Amino acid sequence: MHRPVLVSQTQTSTPQQNRAKSRLSRKDRLFRVQLGVVAGKSNRQIAKELGVDEGTVRRDRLTLRLSKEDLQAVKGGAPVEPLLRKQEKRKVAAAREKHEAAERESQFLTNRLVKLIRDWLTQFPFQDVDALHVVRGIDRWSWDFQTPKAIYVPDSKIKATIERVKPKADHLSEMFAIIEFAKEWLFRWIVLVEPDRDIRDRALTILRQGLERQTPYC
Repeated sequence: MHRPVLVSQTQTSTPQQNRAKSRLSRKDRLFRVQLGVVAGKSNRQIAKELGVDEGTVRRDRLTLRLSKEDLQAVKGGAPVEPLLRKQEKRKVAAAREKHEAAERESQFLTNRLVKLIRDWLTQFPFQDVDALHVVRGIDRWSWDFQTPKAIYVPDSKIKATIERVKPKADHLSEMFAIIEFAKEWLFRWIVLVEPDRDIRDRALTILRQGLERQTPYC
């Protein structure tokens, strides 16, 4: 007597089922890909479940990032590639604009710091060579000091910030003592006024090179 063969309850996708999945409409496939993304699944997992290749899933994920209008057009049957190319161009243009804006902002802050230091140095009885000693003296200090990015002093508070960090001076009758005093004070406020050390470095370099041209024998 033959015993009946028990069939496992575990079902696996057959090639025919996978082909059926691959015939999902674009709209349905995008919906299923979106569900997979929300669930935290990888491209490979989603592709296996839908019976498509990973490249299709990657493209669908890009498609889901299109604008609402473009995505609606794709779901309605519009070709997706031109819209993806348009999206990539917009992304590149936005990145370039952001980079250019950052460069403009950086140059503005560099010029601001150069002017602040120049104006500040005028309160001391310095010749160009003395000012050069001050700037050279804090060049390395400034670069080695990393200020947290959160610190930023707006124009309206710069003067108060400079005064607040003014060091005590017991004896300033000699030029050497004045230079050391100025170096300490300048370093104290420059790292507060400008937290970005790249900007500080550029500003100090501009000042140093200008002073070196005026005092070529130093």
